[in-house]
Amino acid sequence: MEKKDKEKKVIVTSVFKNSVKENLEFLSENIPDYAERFIDELAKKLRDIARNPQHYPAEPKLNSKLQIYRYATFMKFWKILFKSQKNQIVILKLIHIRQNPKRIKYLHRKKYD
Repeated sequence: MEKKDKEKKVIVTSVFKNSVKENLEFLSENIPDYAERFIDELAKKLRDIARNPQHYPAEPKLNSKLQIYRYATFMKFWKILFKSQKNQIVILKLIHIRQNPKRIKYLHRKKYD
């Protein structure tokens, strides 16, 4: 009989929700077909992160000894930043890869709801 790993609790921060909302509003107004695909691909990637967070690489801009900060890219230009801890996964932020990298560095010092 296979031993099934305990699933981690997934917490989605308000920062992530707001970044999705802002980007989706822009895409819906300017590129409606892309916006629909964006939502589908984002949902798929979030499910993949929940199933296997260790599959994704450590985020180099957020150094930590335990490499808890990770990222997943989708649709070539989007990055989901998340923190993988022992019992939970915290989805931190959605960014476009061309955003200023300094906007990433503050995430490890921030408290999330």
